[in-house]
Amino acid sequence: MKVHFYISEIQILKADASSASKDAFMIDDFSKDHENDFIYYIWNKSFPWNFEFSQTKTNRTEQNLYYIKNIFEAPCIEYSRHNFNEKQNYGRLYWSKNFAVINPLQYDIMKFDQWYNQIIQWVKKNGKQKYKGKLNTYYLSDAWKLYAEKI
Repeated sequence: MKVHFYISEIQILKADASSASKDAFMIDDFSKDHENDFIYYIWNKSFPWNFEFSQTKTNRTEQNLYYIKNIFEAPCIEYSRHNFNEKQNYGRLYWSKNFAVINPLQYDIMKFDQWYNQIIQWVKKNGKQKYKGKLNTYYLSDAWKLYAEKI
């Protein structure tokens, strides 16, 4: 199955950032520079969307962090990266669809669903499975190498 999109239509977003600006959230890849970040959003820019930001309310750190307030209404796939710590859950690719939305979604849900399912099918075709079971955990090539080093 061919995934029908161009890489130029994709923007990777971090889950939080140190300032409330689009540029602070946008990254080009999942490189080592971001190895301590475990949650990302993959925005298909062919579906329009406007960011809304809010500041985190926490006493854990003196650094002010911001998050994308309307991320559940966004045409984005959540990518949670597995950190290969045995206590950590597996990573995942997830689209909340209209599960957690407050306002109606402002993009074509059916077209986005098709795109999301193409991504999932591509992962299933190109990923390797540790074992078959309920979770259907798939590892792409770099993750498979890391996993193989751990076992």
